[in-house]
Amino acid sequence: CEIDASTSMWIYVFLGNLLRGIGETPIQPLGISYLDDFACEDNAAFYIGCVQTVAIIGPIFGFLLGSLCAKLYVDIGFMNLDHITITPKDPQWVGAWWLGYLIAGVISLLAAVPFWCLPKSLPRPCGREDTNSSSEEGKFITDYQTPCGKKVKIIEMAKDFLPSLKNLFGNPVYCLYLCASSVQLNSLFGMVTYKPKYIEQQYGQSTSKANFVIVYEDII
Repeated sequence: CEIDASTSMWIYVFLGNLLRGIGETPIQPLGISYLDDFACEDNAAFYIGCVQTVAIIGPIFGFLLGSLCAKLYVDIGFMNLDHITITPKDPQWVGAWWLGYLIAGVISLLAAVPFWCLPKSLPRPCGREDTNSSSEEGKFITDYQTPCGKKVKIIEMAKDFLPSLKNLFGNPVYCLYLCASSVQLNSLFGMVTYKPKYIEQQYGQSTSKANFVIVYEDII
């Protein structure tokens, strides 16, 4: 008789990655603007540099964690590992890929605890309250208010969206930065997706060793 090997566990992995992407995406467009609006001018560059540094160091620890989890069998904690006769170098070896998600999820929850203590609105720095250069959000909200102080509808606010978008893409500095970021991210995603498997197939290394080699290359 044939055994149906299909499983619905991929749905949970898909939903988990979807939620992770939703949480990670606003960091660059919204987080940088948030720091620029509510941090002192002398400290804003330092805070933005810290965010960018963490974004670079994070994948290094991620590959190290993946290298460690790949040495453990996928069913660790659910079966007697003494009965396993294959090694991590065997092509049939499957590492504990799910363990990295659990560890990263717990760390993310612990890191989110301090954000719950933030107030609903932060006071603007003293050095920026009296200046004429307000934030983009402040300009946007101020320009679209009625004389009575009531905000206009979203439809009326959206009328200037296309002209603003045209002016944005007409900025050569922004377009060059956008192209450079796209090329950089495409090369990074290609390396993260295919290079570990390439090292495994071409050089006969285990998954754990391939992830460790990627970390070594990132540091160099």
